[in-house]
Amino acid sequence: MEKVIRLTESDLVNIVKRVIDDKKTIKEDFNPNVDDECWLLMNNESDIVALYNLHGVNGVTVQIHAHVLPEYRKECSKETGKAALDYIIENTGYYKIIATVPVIYNNVKRFCQSFGFKEEGINRLSYQKNGEIIDQWQLGITRGEYLNG
Repeated sequence: MEKVIRLTESDLVNIVKRVIDDKKTIKEDFNPNVDDECWLLMNNESDIVALYNLHGVNGVTVQIHAHVLPEYRKECSKETGKAALDYIIENTGYYKIIATVPVIYNNVKRFCQSFGFKEEGINRLSYQKNGEIIDQWQLGITRGEYLNG
């Protein structure tokens, strides 16, 4: 990745709306929680490629969520994922990284597993898609597993 930038609150609202809100699902009064969340912007030479949200669950665990732009998913997902995980390892004291993935997204589960995430359980009936309530996989990796993987 050319650049990984930690966004400030003032940058975040406009970028989030531009990058991940292609279906206009983010409300006008979108107010990010910058006290408990970190947003990482990934750029290549000329364009925004991805936005990663890191949410501190507690002093030990951080939850990661990727927003890779559709036109860059095939060529840049692996690189942006590694950059986000490296950022966590190099810039935070978190010991555990988790991802919650709806069970309809096998490709996202495989993406997480390609970095060494392990399936740790099912969060039953916890996500709604098209009016249907479905389960989510809970995936996780420790700092040591990532570094030694």
